Amino acid sequence: MAKIERTLGVILSGGEGRRMGGTDKGLVLFQDKPLIAHVIDRLSSQVDDCLVIANRNISEYQRFGLAVVQDSTNQFQGPMAGLEAALSWALDNRKDIDKVLVSSCDTPHLPANLLAELLKHIQHHDVAVAHDGRRRQNLHCLIRRDAWRSLIDAFINGERALWQWQNTQTLVEVDFSEQAQGFANFNTLDDLDSDS
Repeated sequence: MAKIERTLGVILSGGEGRRMGGTDKGLVLFQDKPLIAHVIDRLSSQVDDCLVIANRNISEYQRFGLAVVQDSTNQFQGPMAGLEAALSWALDNRKDIDKVLVSSCDTPHLPANLLAELLKHIQHHDVAVAHDGRRRQNLHCLIRRDAWRSLIDAFINGERALWQWQNTQTLVEVDFSEQAQGFANFNTLDDLDSDS
C-alpha cells in the first residue's frame, strides 16, 4: 500500500514590519480581517495542517487555532530563521509530514492551486519554487523532508539568504505567470489601501 504523503503549510509572520512602521504585519487588517487570516484561508484547503512562525503577539496568533513557533533567535534574522525554526519543530513533532509548503503572511491572494502545481513539478527535485513570470518567488516554495536538515545546517552555519540555500539544492522553478497577482505582497500601509 502506497504511503500517503502529507504537507505542512508554513506561514512566515515573524518579521519586524519595518516598512509598515514596525507593526506586526500578519495582524494588520485587510478587508476586515488580519492579513494572515487570508493566507490561512488560502493554504488550509491545500495542505494537511498549518504552522505559523511569529515572534511577537504570540497569543494573538494562537487564536487562529494553529501551532505557533518562534525563531530560535530573537534577532529578526529573516525568512531563513523562520524556516529553520519551522523545520526543526516539524522534525521533532510531525513525523507524518513529508513536505512543507512555505508562504508569507502578506500575500492574501495566493493561488488556490499553489501546492498542486508545485507538487506536479517537484518529482526528482528537493525544492520547487514559484516563478511569477518576472522573478522567482523564493518565499513561496515546496521543500521535501530530505532537504530540511540541509537548511537547518545552513542557517546554523551563518546562511541568511533563502535563495542562496535554494540554489544549493536540486531546484525547479514553476511557472505561475498567469497568476502573478497571487504573489502580490503588502509591504506598506499604502499597499493595503490601493488593493482594498
